[in-house]
Amino acid sequence: MPPVSRVWSWLLAGAMVMTIACGPNDGASVEPRLIATPFPALTGADPDARRQLRDTYAAFTARTANHGATAGELSTAYGEMGTLFMAAELNEAAEPCLLNALALAPSDPRWSYYLAHLYRRTGALTKSAAYFEHALTIQPSNVPALWWLATVYLAQGRPADAEMRFSRARALQPRALSAVFGLGRAALAQNDYARAVEYFERVLAMNERAIAVHYPLGLAYRGLGQLEQARKHLAQRGHMEILPVDPLMNALDTLLQSVTAYQDRGMRAGLSGNWEEAAAQFRRAVELAPDNIEARLDLGNALLKTGDTAGAAAQAREAIRLAPNDVRAQSLARSLSATTP
Repeated sequence: MPPVSRVWSWLLAGAMVMTIACGPNDGASVEPRLIATPFPALTGADPDARRQLRDTYAAFTARTANHGATAGELSTAYGEMGTLFMAAELNEAAEPCLLNALALAPSDPRWSYYLAHLYRRTGALTKSAAYFEHALTIQPSNVPALWWLATVYLAQGRPADAEMRFSRARALQPRALSAVFGLGRAALAQNDYARAVEYFERVLAMNERAIAVHYPLGLAYRGLGQLEQARKHLAQRGHMEILPVDPLMNALDTLLQSVTAYQDRGMRAGLSGNWEEAAAQFRRAVELAPDNIEARLDLGNALLKTGDTAGAAAQAREAIRLAPNDVRAQSLARSLSATTP
């Protein structure tokens, strides 16, 4: 594999399809010659998402047509449009916007970081690794970038390189479950089963609700020949993920304001066991579309999980009023009757 610097130079050269006429300061005007950023087809997008995307794109077009704009202003415009496209999972539309943002502001770590996630999402792992690496040249202590770079290295079959990055992340945040879990994954990928067990058991000692650790821990015990322990943990396989605290990706998740987006966020929060956050997301969906039965039932079920039976009952009653024959609404009402003294 080519050295990191050569890979990055090649990628950046491809991104910087432009000329900049700059003076000595950041306020200089630019004459960009950038990658085209057409508006994508919105097949399958719900009405709220369509409206937000079209309105934002119209404002973006006006901002980028301003010939007096600085490189920083243009970079922000392209970056904000690209991240909204990315939030809407319009990856092909997001890519040129983010490449332009990076070309205009190569020292801004946000655009490298988002591009790295975009390429990870689409399976372009070599590009993903290169952009995470570039983000780290700007911010060497960026723990989420270290963690995700290590995860990409694991996907590339480079567990020793992954272990180095997970170790660095742990040195920066010693109590981070995600870093200890990552070290266990790297050890498991290297068939170092004893060390993998040590790391995974440490994760459970730090948080017994980290159910995502059970399956790889079971594999590690199986590698050691401890089959009873392996069976015990493999049977507890769960869907909860162990991820680093990631402000930039958290910000991305809040950009799209639509019923579907809020429901998707609520579902993800529920799968991770965070029912308070799930309820908050489903409530936003209900506020946006009060007559949406699915959103109300999702909110009701999430409130029931948090112990708010009164709130859940209110959602069940409203759902039944809107759709008296809805099976899910009736099921929620029965569940509430069973839990009410």
